[in-house]
Amino acid sequence: MLYKKPRIIAVILTELALGFVVIFSLFMLSLSLGGMNPNDSSMAMVIWAVGQLGALLAAGIFAAWATKFFIARWNWSRSMASLGAVMAGVLLGVVFSALSVVLTVLWMG
Repeated sequence: MLYKKPRIIAVILTELALGFVVIFSLFMLSLSLGGMNPNDSSMAMVIWAVGQLGALLAAGIFAAWATKFFIARWNWSRSMASLGAVMAGVLLGVVFSALSVVLTVLWMG
């Protein structure tokens, strides 16, 4: 019970922050796929969406795990552990999101 509330807060804040990253990523992908055939660009959007979903899931799971780890292992306060987990989760999500966009653009060549 000690870890439940900070973990939920960390996951929600991580997902909200990554929502802005996903919107920005969609904008950048739309710019990069502007002159492509609609059939190819729709396939690129599916590949991008799968990558973004994976990034969101991985970041949320990592933020929940990191919160518990920071509290149990390093004896951080609950608010500091949540903040650290949000930063680590957002960083992981941004890296996965960028990889998703790069791989999508390379795939569609």
